[in-house]
Amino acid sequence: MAMTVGEIKEWLKTLSPPTPEVALPDGLPDELGELKNAVNLDALSDWFAMSSTLTMMVPDTANLCVTGIIVRETPNLSLWFFSDDEANPDDAPVIGVQVGLALRKHPVLSVLGALGLREATLVHEIRVVDGAAVRELYAQAALVVDEGVEEDEENNGEETLLIICPLDFATGQKSYAFAVEPEAGKERRTAEALFGLFGATPPPALEDVTPRRLTLTYEPGEPGEESARFRIAFPTKEKGGGELVATSERQADGTLTWTVRVDGGL
Repeated sequence: MAMTVGEIKEWLKTLSPPTPEVALPDGLPDELGELKNAVNLDALSDWFAMSSTLTMMVPDTANLCVTGIIVRETPNLSLWFFSDDEANPDDAPVIGVQVGLALRKHPVLSVLGALGLREATLVHEIRVVDGAAVRELYAQAALVVDEGVEEDEENNGEETLLIICPLDFATGQKSYAFAVEPEAGKERRTAEALFGLFGATPPPALEDVTPRRLTLTYEPGEPGEESARFRIAFPTKEKGGGELVATSERQADGTLTWTVRVDGGL
């Protein structure tokens, strides 16, 4: 029988001092079964320096998480356990874990933080489906789409949306495509937030478009160069389907200009 959320909470409580360290995956509870065996930090060795021992641990039972140091020169590593129920009730079985590392010092994707995106993180998600481990690797970051919402303990007066980019376990991708799907009625605001990362406003060609899905593509180019592209799908038949693509070009004075074209469509 799989380990439950309530049981993983009890295990997380044991990681407080004086527990000095946990070996991964050997130190994980045996009750996790196949999930324990599937945790392999070596899969991230192309991205960051990795070890197999988590130290200086700070457990967070409310969020089913523990954060600690894996290697001194590597960002803190976090493990977030989850069930198939978003509310994570105590009796729900744990089906997966996310291994997260901040990207703020990564040589390529640290650009996300420089643009103004929040909490840019490399996430290795492992879940057990029908007894087999299914793995995903992606980068995620929070895009602020509204700074005028009522403040509470979770939002700090800001409304954010996650933008996500699937990644290869081996580094060296030529481009990184981050996708976001705005809530109904907030499509324009989300487009403005994306362009606002570059100190720009959406091009006039977007005035009559309701973007259902936006994609920010980052192409590192040569060292010291960068470019970004937005791809916005036309939602109306009158526009012919297709995608509107706004491409940035950095000028000699350091400013960005945008060109717009339509790809595909009827």
